[in-house]
Amino acid sequence: MPNKICRVAIDGKQYNVIEGQSLLSVLIEHGILALKRNAVSGRDRFGTCGMGVCFECEILIHNLGVRRACLVTLDTDVIVQTGIYCE
Repeated sequence: MPNKICRVAIDGKQYNVIEGQSLLSVLIEHGILALKRNAVSGRDRFGTCGMGVCFECEILIHNLGVRRACLVTLDTDVIVQTGIYCE
């Protein structure tokens, strides 16, 4: 049976992804490597651990709020927004 395709809108741009992929893997696959910017230093931030410990991959998901992209498994269409500021 073929894998289901889900749609992900990241900052307004549409991507087709395979059901079951983590949101973090989709971001990496499409070269989206700056999820938020440190409010003090201005440096871009991105997830480093891939297992929910570092909290660097927090991303805003429409209707769900802020989630860690490495822990989100895609099984439906979602809309996400990068650019969440950290302290």
